[in-house]
Amino acid sequence: MAVVRKFVKGERAIKSLQPTQVECLYIRGEIDGNRILQIDTYGSQHREKPGKQSQTLQFTEESARDLWQILRKEFGFK
Repeated sequence: MAVVRKFVKGERAIKSLQPTQVECLYIRGEIDGNRILQIDTYGSQHREKPGKQSQTLQFTEESARDLWQILRKEFGFK
């Protein structure tokens, strides 16, 4: 589990699409008066324990705003 505090743009090329596809659950909550968006990924059907929670990322309002700016820039979202 990790709280995303900062994004840094990498310079490596993406050479292929990851072979594994997973389900993702998102939850919005509040901790100590701060809004948090949590994204959990779950193991693919090919894992030893399919459907088990695998990774968790938490976004603060600031890091979520930063992600939105990245998505706008990279995908042209408005």
